[in-house]
Amino acid sequence: MTLFLIGMMAMMPSGPWTTENSGIEEPLGHQQVVVTDGQIFMLDILNMRVLHYNIEKGFEDAIIGSNEGNGQFPQAYKMTLNQGKIYVHEFNGIHSFKLDRTFIQTHNPPSMGGDMERLARGWLVTDKLFGAPARRYTVSYASESLLNFTKVAEWHESIHVKKGPEKEEKVVLTPYNPAQERGFVVVSEDGKWAYIRESESNNILIFDAAKKEITATFSFPDKKHAFDREWGQEAFDTYVYRLSKNPLFEGIKFQAVLPETFPLVKDLFIGPNGNAVVALWNPKANGKAEYLEFDTQGVQIKSNRGADFFERVMKIENDHAFVAYWDNKVGESGVAWLPLSELDGYLKSSTNSMKAP
Repeated sequence: MTLFLIGMMAMMPSGPWTTENSGIEEPLGHQQVVVTDGQIFMLDILNMRVLHYNIEKGFEDAIIGSNEGNGQFPQAYKMTLNQGKIYVHEFNGIHSFKLDRTFIQTHNPPSMGGDMERLARGWLVTDKLFGAPARRYTVSYASESLLNFTKVAEWHESIHVKKGPEKEEKVVLTPYNPAQERGFVVVSEDGKWAYIRESESNNILIFDAAKKEITATFSFPDKKHAFDREWGQEAFDTYVYRLSKNPLFEGIKFQAVLPETFPLVKDLFIGPNGNAVVALWNPKANGKAEYLEFDTQGVQIKSNRGADFFERVMKIENDHAFVAYWDNKVGESGVAWLPLSELDGYLKSSTNSMKAP
C-alpha cells in the first residue's frame, strides 16, 4: 500500500485528486457517499444512479438500468456499506450490490416507507405507522430470513397540519420542513453495532448485534431552540431550486412547513473514523452545528475537530481523507482525495454548500 500511494502521488497534478465531471447537481452528505479501500460510490439522487470511482483508475461506471432492482433508483434516499456490500435504500426496497457493481438482490421492508439496516447477522427493521397527529416508528430486530421480529425501540414524531391547497393547485405530497423531527438508525460497517435515535426524547440507544439487545444509552438535555425562520425560508428556496432542475417536478408548486422550534438532535451518522457522530442544532441555524463523537459504549470521544470536518470528511484511510465538495464553477458536487496534512487547508479553501441564485 505504501508503494501504491507514493506512485499515485507522483502521478497526481497539483491539488487534490477529485471525482471530476460527476454531473451530480446537489451537495453530497454522509448518506450519499460510501468509501472503501480507495473506491468511492456516490448516490446521484436527481439522476437516479450510483457513480463508482477508483482513486487509481478514476471513473469506473454507473449503476443504472431497468427498474427491477439493479437499475435506476427513482425513490433512492440513501446508500450504506456493510461487510463489503453496497446497499441502495429506496422507499420500495433496499437493493444490494457487490463492490464490482454486480446486483445481488432486493430486500423489501414490511411497510411502505419503512427501512431496513443490515447487521452482521440479521436486520434492524424500521416500520412506520402513520396517523395524525403523530407518526409512530417501531424498530425491531429481524432474523436473517426476515420471518421473526423482536421490538427493540419505538418513537413518534409530530406532524404539522396545515390547510390544504386550492383545488387547481398542484403541490408535493410531502411538504418540506428543513428541521423535521426524524428518527435515525445507523449501523457500523462491520454490522456489529447499531445506533438508534429516539425522536423527541434525545436518547441514543446502542444495539449489540451479537447479543441482540440494547447494551448502552446516552442522552442529551431535553431542550429545543426557537426556529430560525429566515434560515428556514432560505433552506426551502434552495430545496425548491434543486428539485426544479428535475423534469419530474416540472410545474409543481412546493409548500414550506416551518416549525416553531428546532429539535436538539439534528443528525446521527457513522463518522470518518468509524464512530457514531451526533449533530446538535445551533440556536442560529446558519451557524455550524455542534458535533460529538461516541464509542460503542456511549462514551464521548474528545476531539478538537470542527463542524466542517464531521460534515464534509466522508472517510479516512491510510493517512488520506475523502472530502465532499461543491464546485460553484460547473455546478456539481464530488469527492476529493488528499493527504491528511493538507486537509485543514482544503476545508478552508473549498465549500460543500449550494444556494439558490
